[in-house]
Amino acid sequence: MSRSTYIKKKFYSVYQDLNRSNYEAEKRRLQSELLKLQQWVVDNNKRVAITFDGRDAAGKGGAIKRFIEYLMPHYFRVIELGVPTKKESRNWFGRYKKHMPKKGEIVFFDRSWYNRALIEPTMGYCTERQYRYFMDQVLNWEEKNISDGLILIKFYLSVDRDTQLFRFKERIVHPLKYWKFSKNDEKARAKWSVFTKYKDIKLGGKNARPTYSYKSLIAMLFSAGLGIGLLFYGVAEPIGNLNDYPGMIEGNLSYNAGKAISLANLHWGL
Repeated sequence: MSRSTYIKKKFYSVYQDLNRSNYEAEKRRLQSELLKLQQWVVDNNKRVAITFDGRDAAGKGGAIKRFIEYLMPHYFRVIELGVPTKKESRNWFGRYKKHMPKKGEIVFFDRSWYNRALIEPTMGYCTERQYRYFMDQVLNWEEKNISDGLILIKFYLSVDRDTQLFRFKERIVHPLKYWKFSKNDEKARAKWSVFTKYKDIKLGGKNARPTYSYKSLIAMLFSAGLGIGLLFYGVAEPIGNLNDYPGMIEGNLSYNAGKAISLANLHWGL
């Protein structure tokens, strides 16, 4: 396969002609901003949780890799939980509560508690009652954590069907990535439309509306974090119409005390 064909299949068209030297320079600048963000968290004893959810091969792990590449290792953790036990499945929120950040720490969740709203009902891993309970309680649970001092930023990463298939095929034959593909990925792909239904419910309902606060923190995250997302992967767009959120104009975010939820729908391409 020629390099041009590979690029066309793996990346969104808007970044196919990105100059490598410009890419590296901008990546370095944005990662520097992320380090400033982390220093602010450490100096002010803040607790920050950043979640990444989405389909298989959407770029969650790759995004987190770029986020943490130059961060101070002692002050962040990456949480990627496996198959829940029966006890964890019954106490879903408790499964994640114990991994929340300590003071002065950022925790990145590679898939979060929103598995209960996405892949679990898609694959039949939870009951309808468990799913409904989660959807009814998740915002209350998040608000309680926020009121206890947590700063929460949530991302949803998308990938189109053709790009996902290409990445799956690449993983199967790649000597360093083969372990990323499993039969379960194939089963989940077969239920693409079912997952889409649950995704639309999650992003289109009451959980979708973003509320911004901690102006300096969120502004830095959006300039650096979303900038990295745009640079590496493709188009990023917050859920809903930006005109509905007067505080967000050309990257400036208004202060809204007591809230710290930001949910963005990112169409990533790496």
